[in-house]
Amino acid sequence: MKHTIHGSVDPAETLAKRIADATQHQDRFYLALSGGNSPKQLFSHMVTTYRNEIPWDKLCIFQVDERGVGPEHQDSNWRMTATTLLNLVPAVEAYRMEAERENAAEDYELLLEKTLPQNEAGVPVFDMIILGMGGDGHTASLFPGTAALEEHERFVVRNTVPQLDTYRVTLTYPVINAAKARCFLVLGDDRVDVVRAVQGGAYPAGKIVDPEWYLDESAAAQL
Repeated sequence: MKHTIHGSVDPAETLAKRIADATQHQDRFYLALSGGNSPKQLFSHMVTTYRNEIPWDKLCIFQVDERGVGPEHQDSNWRMTATTLLNLVPAVEAYRMEAERENAAEDYELLLEKTLPQNEAGVPVFDMIILGMGGDGHTASLFPGTAALEEHERFVVRNTVPQLDTYRVTLTYPVINAAKARCFLVLGDDRVDVVRAVQGGAYPAGKIVDPEWYLDESAAAQL
């Protein structure tokens, strides 16, 4: 497995450049964003430092995963993304996972198939997917011991997470690993041991193919 580790590079700078470069020869840049706390600094830099470098009208944003709540709920990933990014920039084409609905996974999968370009195997292809990583080694909502880890056909599933007594709607390995680029954002050195294990192929996050790693300096220094 290839690892590109960045300990001082601002992921927002990399993302802004990739969007600008790609959209010189393609109509849209297809980006999937995770929720949680990890992307907040990324979003802040996109909104401020790199605001004028991103062609917002060519950006098409999707969700990596969502909790089973409505968009105004305090636990909603969409709410976090909207308040820290979408509501603060020019109009962006963005698609919410309506995870509070029973058929949300099927509908989102159909949306991906209709909207994104596909590879030779018929898998929708994102230009980039931004991933977080939990202390238990989960990424997206691919939690240890859950059924979604064994999904090889579907691109989006509703995944029951017994350890949290809930469910999530999430992208699956087939579509995540088909993306042109995948990156992990990991802040703080408290997850260094988990990062090492993931880089060795352990945990659900260890099944992500050839990810780029954006770590803060304290974490990167120990790897």
